[in-house]
Amino acid sequence: NMLVPPPPPLSRPSKLFVGDAIIARIEEEGASIALVMLSGVQYYTGQKFDMGRITAAGKKQGCNVGWDLAHGVGNVRLELNKWGADFAVWCTYKYLNSGPGGVGGAFVHAAHHQSMPSHIDGWWGNSWDTLFEMRENIDYAIGADSLRLSCPAGLLGAPH
Repeated sequence: NMLVPPPPPLSRPSKLFVGDAIIARIEEEGASIALVMLSGVQYYTGQKFDMGRITAAGKKQGCNVGWDLAHGVGNVRLELNKWGADFAVWCTYKYLNSGPGGVGGAFVHAAHHQSMPSHIDGWWGNSWDTLFEMRENIDYAIGADSLRLSCPAGLLGAPH
C-alpha cells in the first residue's frame, strides 16, 4: 500500500505540498508505513521539503526514511547523518554537472552498515584494503561503498 502526500488544499493558490500535512499523514498512518520516501526538492515547483522534520516524524513512528536527492544534492544543504535518514540516492548530471550518463550516488546511514541488503556485487564494492588481493570471495567495503560495481568512465568521474 502506497501513501501519497495529500495534495495542497484547493483554497491555496500555490501548488506546494504542506509540510505539516505530510507529517500529520505519517503520524496518522504510523505503524502501517514501512518506508517514507520523498524527493528532497520537488522537481516541478522547486519546493524544498523540511527533510529533518519529516525524517524525525518517520523515525518516531518506526519507519525507514529515504530521500531522492536528484534535485537536492549540490543544490541545498544536506545533513543526512544529523537528520538520521536511513538512505538517500541521487544522480550527478544535474547540480553536480557531470552530464548525461554520469555516476550516481548513494548514502547509507552507519546504523545499517553491518546489515546491508543483498545486492549485485562488483569488484569496486570490495574494501580498498584488500581490493588487489583478488580473494575468492568479496571483502565488502563498509556502507554505500559496497554498492559500487565497476570502474566509472574517466571523464564522467572527473568532476567528482
